[in-house]
Amino acid sequence: MKQKINWAKFHNQVKNKFILIDKSLWWGDDLDVRFYTLYNLLKYRNRKILDIGCNIGVPLGFLDKSNEIYGIDINKNFINQAKELYPHVKLYVSNMSDLPFKNDSFDIIIMMNVIPYYDFKLDKKIKNKFIVQVFNEINRVLKKDGYIYLTSPNGDNYHYKDRKIKIKELKKILNKNSFKVKIKGWNNVFTNNLKFLSKFFYPKFFYRFNLVWNYLINNMNNNVENSKYFYVEVKKE
Repeated sequence: MKQKINWAKFHNQVKNKFILIDKSLWWGDDLDVRFYTLYNLLKYRNRKILDIGCNIGVPLGFLDKSNEIYGIDINKNFINQAKELYPHVKLYVSNMSDLPFKNDSFDIIIMMNVIPYYDFKLDKKIKNKFIVQVFNEINRVLKKDGYIYLTSPNGDNYHYKDRKIKIKELKKILNKNSFKVKIKGWNNVFTNNLKFLSKFFYPKFFYRFNLVWNYLINNMNNNVENSKYFYVEVKKE
């Protein structure tokens, strides 16, 4: 029988890593989609994995060590900290638009809340060109039948209205390459019409209950357009 995950315990393991190292880097949402994404990545063994925008590398520290794990970030201080924390990970200071790897290098690529312009500051004048370059590079270094795991806040959700990427924009970006794309929603409990109820829904309290996590997981295909986050699985064909 499949072992049930204790989501509160897993949540605390991840969050406490950030708090111990640098609490300012903590994601901030106790029901963040990145918990779910990271848990999905734990199943992989003997794969070559790249995390783009890896920050200080906390998620990489949870991956099975049978994998060959890489991370890049443009922030040299983050990479230096990550090297001290996770010496088994191969880490590079690099721009995501010019990846220092050979063609067809990776089985898995991780992009958690690092979509250019939407998830970090970028000059609007170079936005479109830069995004194309980034995903061309990802396509280049990803093996055939390899996967991208991507997350981002939803620009149509009232939490992030017009500040983050919207589903039409996300589809447009991903459909430019030879990708099979599955976009799901995370935390669609409150639509715009029911947002007043969110003041009664405290992630700092509700993350403790497996039934809450299971509800979010079971409803990822419902009301994707109004979800708080996007969870995306992309396969290179």
